[in-house]
Amino acid sequence: MGYSIWLQFCERGEKLLQNKIQEIADECASPVFKPHLTLVGDIEVDPSTIRQQMELLAQKIVQFDMPVRDIGASDSFFMALYLSVEIPRALLNMRIEVARKLKVDLCNIDTPHVSLAYGDSRQRRALKQQIMLAQDLRGAILRAKGISLVHSSKDVPIQQWKIIETLAFQ
Repeated sequence: MGYSIWLQFCERGEKLLQNKIQEIADECASPVFKPHLTLVGDIEVDPSTIRQQMELLAQKIVQFDMPVRDIGASDSFFMALYLSVEIPRALLNMRIEVARKLKVDLCNIDTPHVSLAYGDSRQRRALKQQIMLAQDLRGAILRAKGISLVHSSKDVPIQQWKIIETLAFQ
């Protein structure tokens, strides 16, 4: 098992991010993945229960813009290189509420970010050098268009991640 709820971007932002993820992957031999912001991850309940929460969430949210505030690097595999973004306070609160209802440990809820590269200790030095490649994204505006139920978790290999269903915001 293992599911996540991802925030999805409008086509222009998704293409911009996918190109940057690919560029960095080519330079650093890091994995390629679909751009997203994980609202809630590592969910271990039935997909129908997740869908119910997603439907409630999608009904309450309209498309919105997320400014890219900064570019960062960390020692966390899934945040080796990432964009710090700002999401609406109401969505932050709803995200915590959904996580509780889906029995997800709130300690596993990351600060809102969009990963550009995943990597382990062997790749971190090269990835940190890629911060300069990502500078053109600072100040960018990413538009959120909906949420997806995804078969993904920290225990599911990246190449097996799969979007199951997407719900559009109003």
